[in-house]
Amino acid sequence: MSTAAATPEQLSRRTRLFHWLNDPEDPHWERPGPTRAQRRHDVLSAVLALGVGLLMVMFAKSFGMRIPAEATWRGYLAVALMVLPLAARRTFPLITLVLASALFLALSYLSPEAATSLTFQVAYFVSLYSAVAWARDRRTLWILGALVIVEMAVWLTVTFTLTNAFTSEDLFEDAAGPIAPMLAYVLFTTVMNLAYFGGAILIGRTSWRGALERSRADAHARQLAEQAEELARRAVVDERIRIARELHDVVAHHVSVIGIQAAAARRVMDRSPEQATGALRTVESASREAVTEMRSLLK
Repeated sequence: MSTAAATPEQLSRRTRLFHWLNDPEDPHWERPGPTRAQRRHDVLSAVLALGVGLLMVMFAKSFGMRIPAEATWRGYLAVALMVLPLAARRTFPLITLVLASALFLALSYLSPEAATSLTFQVAYFVSLYSAVAWARDRRTLWILGALVIVEMAVWLTVTFTLTNAFTSEDLFEDAAGPIAPMLAYVLFTTVMNLAYFGGAILIGRTSWRGALERSRADAHARQLAEQAEELARRAVVDERIRIARELHDVVAHHVSVIGIQAAAARRVMDRSPEQATGALRTVESASREAVTEMRSLLK
């Protein structure tokens, strides 16, 4: 079975989407895993969030914000199960997202009371954000992200269906707006969830992008340090070569003078001692000049 080739417009859209999801210059970059301090911070944060979440459930129940038909223990259990996976949110971000998604769907039916609590909602937001910010396998991340969106669409559909089963008089008895109550409820819930999930994805991607930029900056700094070291090494080598050449020129010049004058002194030593003495003086002077110039070069 033959398949039609993608049009330039389709390729352009795919390319833009790929560039937005992954960096176009380095699409295979993986964010380094969390440090030991970050893992310890995640565990401590999860414990703290658990304590705060359970207290909030207790406070809500204490002033009557509860569903009478729901067993008391369900709210505490739902919040605890939703918060605990956050202890591994940066170590195992994708596993945490899958677990949190399953718990979000199941616990929303186990305890509708807890599902509306701030701690419950924030815990899922953090798990989604952490997956986008810390997942090393970006392809798997976006597959899971699509599945999460489908899951939430199904959850919203079921929620709207159950809500529509109630009579409008019972559920929307205080409605006072220009839009039909059920339509307003659907639009309100949809916008809230789009902001909820979109915000988590955008913030997570900003964090991932920031880590990528920091990694590039560190790599660039290391490259500059290596280049500076190489330039310094080359400068030292070039300076040594220059000194060696000048030493060669100085020594060669004076040795040539010394050789010529020494030969002249040897030839006239018997016939003209005065000329021999002058030649030897030139030899002496040339040797001293050579030593002086070599010292000045090596300073």
